[in-house]
Amino acid sequence: MKTCKNPSGTCSSQIPALEGCYPKCPSAQPYLEESTMKCVTKKDCGCYDGDGTHYNDGEVIPSKENCQPWYVFR
Repeated sequence: MKTCKNPSGTCSSQIPALEGCYPKCPSAQPYLEESTMKCVTKKDCGCYDGDGTHYNDGEVIPSKENCQPWYVFR
């Protein structure tokens, strides 16, 4: 299953297994957004930082290193 955290849908021991029942996403919205449990487009997936925090497209990602904010753009 393609998800926003695993867009390739490839099974891997490094990706936590999904538990429970999940929707079959249509081809127009083929990715499951785990935080909302809704089918979305790749653009609507946003991105995740190294801590697993989700950010939507255009949202500011606070920087820990150089006091410069980052922005999500796809």
